[in-house]
Amino acid sequence: MQLLSYGADEASWRVATDRDGFLVVGDSYYPGWQAFVDGRRVDLHRANVAFRAVAVPAGTHEVVLRFRPTSVVVGAAVSVVALLACCVLLLGTRARAVVQE
Repeated sequence: MQLLSYGADEASWRVATDRDGFLVVGDSYYPGWQAFVDGRRVDLHRANVAFRAVAVPAGTHEVVLRFRPTSVVVGAAVSVVALLACCVLLLGTRARAVVQE
């Protein structure tokens, strides 16, 4: 196993094994983590209640864990909608001011 990268919201490893197994990461399991093996999304499992684990088939594979919680996606969408609404209100107010002059 070779660590390729490790960050706050993404980590990757190259895993070589002669039989099917699991990559167990000693970081805390938390909803929002996604697992990928060779670019294909796979199930992320809990290991020993608190850790993350990914099933890895025999052979050499790249395993990537990404943190993409639903709350962040929903929050970004709400922010974009609110920004657009503010722009529409601002443009509407300016258009009325021009017409009244």
